Amino acid sequence: MAKKIEVFDSEGSYRDTFEQAKTAVRELGFNIDVEYVTDSMRVLKAGGSPLPIISIDGRVVSSGKTLSAEDIKGIILWM
Repeated sequence: MAKKIEVFDSEGSYRDTFEQAKTAVRELGFNIDVEYVTDSMRVLKAGGSPLPIISIDGRVVSSGKTLSAEDIKGIILWM
């Protein structure tokens, strides 16, 4: 079971992706931490671009796509 989801963004342009991740976790009823990361050094460590980057337990699962809550739920369940 996933323990942490991070949504990486450098300029705040993809805050909606963070909200979609929170919605996905809430709708699944899972206890998973969801963090919105805008620190440029952490964004670079995650891969830098294309943004947004979604990482689950340190593994990049999406980059450069704005995902819906349904998309994110599918990834969580697949993990």
